[in-house]
Amino acid sequence: MSLIRQSGHSLAWQIGGFLAMAVSGMVTARWLGPADRGLLAAVYLYLQLASSLGTLSLTGAIFHRLGQRERTLEEFAGTLAWASAGLGVAALGLTLALLRSGGDSWHRGIPWSILVLALLPLPCLFAMTYFSTLLRGVMDIRWYNLSNHGPKLLSLGVVLALAAVGRLRVWDLVVLGTASTIVTGVIPAWRMRRYAPRPWRFRSDLLRL
Repeated sequence: MSLIRQSGHSLAWQIGGFLAMAVSGMVTARWLGPADRGLLAAVYLYLQLASSLGTLSLTGAIFHRLGQRERTLEEFAGTLAWASAGLGVAALGLTLALLRSGGDSWHRGIPWSILVLALLPLPCLFAMTYFSTLLRGVMDIRWYNLSNHGPKLLSLGVVLALAAVGRLRVWDLVVLGTASTIVTGVIPAWRMRRYAPRPWRFRSDLLRL
């Protein structure tokens, strides 16, 4: 595929993802009341903060080390699989510990069950970020775009489906959002098996600065 076609496909995915998020936001805002909209926004704010802090700009380092061609793709994939699990669980535990130690003032009005459920797929969110970067590194732009923007289209589908059956509520959105994050986190790792078919191996030096 030529660079022009790749750029065109990437632009189309970006526009589609933006429109999907815009429509999802409008439908959710129209359906939910002000209190539930604020609750949903606060829940996903914590999720975004935890995922942003957890990546620690590792995606840029992945792309850089991949370009040096000092390690095999199996070593990159194995290391990032362990990193996704380890950093994801660590970020999950740290976030929950901080919120719990801060008391109700840190999560006032947010049921603890909803907060825990929304944060549970953090390892899968890390996996989606890391493995989509690997797909970009091996120039699988189609699946890279699918990994990055597909979840936004899936989110729109979830919102419209819940609205159609009259169950567009915070709890239902969080439950299906968690399930979709788990699915979209596994897909880029599954796709990477095409480029790294041999057993994956962990290499700690890939995580060193």
